[in-house]
Amino acid sequence: IVSHIDADGLQPLSALLQLDMSFNLLSSLHAELLHANSQLKDINFAHNQLRELHPALLHQLMHLKQLNLAQNHLEDASWLQHLAPALNRLALRVDLSSNRLQSLNLSSLLFFEHVQLADNRWNCSWLVRHMLRTPPASLNFARSWPMLSAWSVKELLNIQGVDCFDGQQNRSIVLLDVGAARLEMGSNCDCDEPKDELATLTP
Repeated sequence: IVSHIDADGLQPLSALLQLDMSFNLLSSLHAELLHANSQLKDINFAHNQLRELHPALLHQLMHLKQLNLAQNHLEDASWLQHLAPALNRLALRVDLSSNRLQSLNLSSLLFFEHVQLADNRWNCSWLVRHMLRTPPASLNFARSWPMLSAWSVKELLNIQGVDCFDGQQNRSIVLLDVGAARLEMGSNCDCDEPKDELATLTP
């Protein structure tokens, strides 16, 4: 189990392409930790205790394709605005799921291949405001929730839902795609015309 990496700890590995430091106890990373590893394509710091990333940490990485920071304690993602200028963001996949993010500058994420944002501590007002604007398909806030079908007790429907917080109260926002559900159940369903609804549920 690793809880600390010296600033020059990876310096001898200048040709490193993949770095996996997942499932450790890292709570911080030195700003210059990766400056000698400009060839990195895949970085995995998932399942640690990282609370923040220095804006300069990833600034030298022009070839980055995968960045996994899931299951940490990150409360801010402004460092994403300080990636290497020459980096092809359209080829970059970022996983920030299961952190402590409450809001984001979404305009800084529009040109990534994919950004996973599920299971954070989103502010409900901020989340609803941005969901109603229909975020691009490259941004995923939702996770799947299996629910019993109203048409058959034997059928399970996988719906997409997002948790958020209104003060200290946990709420769930569910996008009900009635049209898709009707197609799943077949033409025997006596339903109203398909439509999408945004419902807020309080457990």
